[in-house]
Amino acid sequence: MSTLQLIHRFIEHEYKADSLNLAIQDGVGAGQSVPHLHCHIIPRYSKDGFGDGIYALLEKNEMNLGPDFFKKVGKPMVVLQDDEREPRTMEIMEKEAKLLSDHLEKFVKEIDTKQESTCIA
Repeated sequence: MSTLQLIHRFIEHEYKADSLNLAIQDGVGAGQSVPHLHCHIIPRYSKDGFGDGIYALLEKNEMNLGPDFFKKVGKPMVVLQDDEREPRTMEIMEKEAKLLSDHLEKFVKEIDTKQESTCIA
């Protein structure tokens, strides 16, 4: 749970989200589609207008998430159909993972610095 709380704060910071939806799926009855416990973290924006309706929308459109489904602030999220998607190379995924890892490390250092300065004051 500590990791989830950290990543929650990081995503709000990194993607300028107003808030997040967290969904843990454990078991087929809970919508689990892969055979391990996992958590979905969905950045949310006050202007998205979905509210609690996000769950019904996700369920209804699970296999048909088009480019207008979510709108980030000022920029629509583009989600291609599976047959239109180009496979991402290991190199691309490693670069993305490294970038996010670096940003997370910097974020954690900023948090630690703020906590230290609060303790000193």
